[in-house]
Amino acid sequence: TIQSLQPGNYDVRLQTNNSQPWHKTLAVKPSLVTFTGQVRLWPITNHQPTKIYEAVDYTLQSPNGQNLLYHISSGINYGWWLLNLTSGKSLFLNRQTAATYTKLEWSPNSRQILINQNTTTGPTIQIMDLEKNTLELVTLPTAATNLIVHWGKNESNLYFSNHTELYQFNLSNETVKSIWRGKLIDFKINNEVAFIITTNQNSSSTLKLLNLNNLQIIPTTDGPMATTNLTFLNHSDAWVTLFAEDRHTLYLLRSPLINQEYIKTLPEVTGLDWSINPDQILLTNNFELWRYTISTNKLDLILRMSKPLTAARLYQNEPYILFASDNNLWTVELDTRDQQQQWLLATYPKPIKNLFIDQSGKTVTVQTADALYRVNLSPTITLNQPAVPPTN
Repeated sequence: TIQSLQPGNYDVRLQTNNSQPWHKTLAVKPSLVTFTGQVRLWPITNHQPTKIYEAVDYTLQSPNGQNLLYHISSGINYGWWLLNLTSGKSLFLNRQTAATYTKLEWSPNSRQILINQNTTTGPTIQIMDLEKNTLELVTLPTAATNLIVHWGKNESNLYFSNHTELYQFNLSNETVKSIWRGKLIDFKINNEVAFIITTNQNSSSTLKLLNLNNLQIIPTTDGPMATTNLTFLNHSDAWVTLFAEDRHTLYLLRSPLINQEYIKTLPEVTGLDWSINPDQILLTNNFELWRYTISTNKLDLILRMSKPLTAARLYQNEPYILFASDNNLWTVELDTRDQQQQWLLATYPKPIKNLFIDQSGKTVTVQTADALYRVNLSPTITLNQPAVPPTN
């Protein structure tokens, strides 16, 4: 706190011996307090980042954000591994040389993994329990082929489809219940509603909402227009995210059984990241970063780039965003007073595909085209101790 300043503009600069500088011109006005706001000092650019694993061809972060499931495609470490994003320690899970994995999905409680794979004997469904360290085969009806399988709202039920019918499967007693008939591409279960992507006679895709309490279709006039490519993206507890790739349009969906306003349409979107704050989302559209506030339906432009963005993440509850473009990892501040600052954090041999921030915010795991890297986001600060005068 600096007091008794004359009104005017002041250049403020913060830096340690191992950090990049934070610099901003701030105005001091009569009888008012000027705040810098929350400031984080970022480490000096790392041009030789720390590689932790090679030949990584698949990653999937757990819903609670604590762990990263990843697959090493070759070498002595071939197989499935689990990385604790905070500690940086990995645990070997499984290796099946004769299987081709078609789909993996974390359970809602982040303790189990649903595995859809093809083997020499045909497609199989397995559940890997991380706490019990077990791998169990799920026996579904033999007539169910070309399966689409997802968790329900908890770990007691699975939902599966053979593209013409949707079923509920109780894992405890292995009973099967048909809940809907019709051609479908994919589905998601959320708050007693099944969001179903169906196909029409002209091969276009539409959305249907099924009430799981009475198995009746919920009438809707605000859903996505007929399109050729609808896919589900990562979602939150409250919202299901549906993406129309050919239209670059994102739809936020929630249960109409709970909320009257259950569909929000966001055009010109190519990707998203959910904030710790459930009311905010980070949106990208190749060359731009936007912050969207759901409750107010407000879009704020954060950054416009000259090169395509490949990944972007809101940084904790702090006013910063981590993003990747080509081979470079950057961070940008949300504070637009004076000049909006950016800092280059690391440069990699190959383009960046994804970013995973640990819950403490101290490290980020970076996935490139063929490897995983780990970056420390907190610079090491050393303080010069005052000299001790000699004693007589």
